Amino acid sequence: MRMFVPLPRASVVLLGVGWLVASCHTAEPSLDEASLSSTSSGASEESMNPAVGTTIGSGASTGVAGATTRSDPDSASGTSASLPTEEGTSGLGCTNGLASIDVALRGAIPASGTPMVIDLDTLTALPASELSWVEVRDGACTEVAFQIAGAESSRTLHWLLEPRTDDAQSRVFELIAVPTVGRAPSMTAQEENDVLMLRAEGRERLGYHYGIMPAPEGQDVRYERSGFIHPLLSPHGQVLTRIQPDDHYHHYGLWDAWTHVDYEGREVDFWNLTAGQGTVRFADVLAREEGPVFTGYTVRQEHVVFQAGGVDEVALDERQIVRVYQSVTPEAYIADITMEMECATESPFLILEYTYAGLGWRATGAWNGNNSTVLTSEGLTRPDADNSTARWYMVQGDIEGDHAGIVMMSHPQNHAHPEPLRVWPASEHEGNIFAMFAPTKSSDWLLEPGQTYTLRYRMFVFNGELDSAAAEQAWLNFGDPPVVTVH
Repeated sequence: MRMFVPLPRASVVLLGVGWLVASCHTAEPSLDEASLSSTSSGASEESMNPAVGTTIGSGASTGVAGATTRSDPDSASGTSASLPTEEGTSGLGCTNGLASIDVALRGAIPASGTPMVIDLDTLTALPASELSWVEVRDGACTEVAFQIAGAESSRTLHWLLEPRTDDAQSRVFELIAVPTVGRAPSMTAQEENDVLMLRAEGRERLGYHYGIMPAPEGQDVRYERSGFIHPLLSPHGQVLTRIQPDDHYHHYGLWDAWTHVDYEGREVDFWNLTAGQGTVRFADVLAREEGPVFTGYTVRQEHVVFQAGGVDEVALDERQIVRVYQSVTPEAYIADITMEMECATESPFLILEYTYAGLGWRATGAWNGNNSTVLTSEGLTRPDADNSTARWYMVQGDIEGDHAGIVMMSHPQNHAHPEPLRVWPASEHEGNIFAMFAPTKSSDWLLEPGQTYTLRYRMFVFNGELDSAAAEQAWLNFGDPPVVTVH
């Protein structure tokens, strides 16, 4: 591990306080998984490898990531970056400091680490290849892996806030004008057989289907669909989603659609595909991101109305932004889903009150009423969760000789938050699990032309058992993230 002597801190100038808001933010929260029994011991303390962070898509730019806190000359990703030394010091020193950043914590940092982000262009116009990111502790600086996203004049710097064994309530980081050497990304997004697969250190995390999945053999061809996530895997590699089950062929892993919509005086069902009224389909890849901190994509999806005579009309445009973050433990990781929706025509899009609509999750067929559990932020379990409201819900169960689950979290700025839930009772559908936030379960939602409507969700995906206290701490840090002060 290379240590550096920090520069003296300049007088404090508060440039901004970062709160996690909508899809443009300057700080992301920590999650507390202290009760994740399988991570309480043996969690990896090794930092991420540095990498070149790339963004691929229309109008996108590239960025270079930071350096590792541990040099591994045998690593396939290459050697660590070399920073210049200061004269008169033993070892290496932090030179050319550009800014100092304080991060006020909101509780314990989870073993998986906490994703963070700040606005880079308010700090420097230097290119990413000329920058390094360090943490200051006990009079020394340690290199921290980082990733830069965004185009010129709108760049953001991302890093992972790693857990420490002390009880510090704040952390200090510095941006320095010292070049680092990029490496191949450890977090990747690769196209394979009509699927965009996101991986961490070569391990599959989730796949986005941009190609059309045909209907099951012998079934109505209208069951076909594109634009959904499957598989979504646990950290140990168990698949936690399911597509085209024989009880609901239109269920597609993790997918979104609105069930009853008033569009130009006509009621349109985008969820139940065999109604033949509409569908949701993939339209374009807007960006693909790779690096040492996260991998992800931005895609455009179209909510299509089937008109008479075989003519399709796009009624709603959706930008879906998905990011999967690196983790410092093999037992958990974080994935964020943001849905930005805009009317595609001059006509409003009125989502009508209905039992289920929004982002659905059809869970693995390995789970049933006997080997899995459901818990909500309000303390309700599977028999009572349906028709309640919640800030988060958690499903976990036994799978392939292991135990895994997901905490699904709704952001406080989401429509109808805390959101209504649709959860199948164990007495239905042979105990199979289907669960979702259904923001229009209790009331209509009018989307008007010229406006952008955003839904944000976070998934904490884990192996081992998680209790309600850890899930609650995860959500608290999602909804009330750390405060970033720039000096």
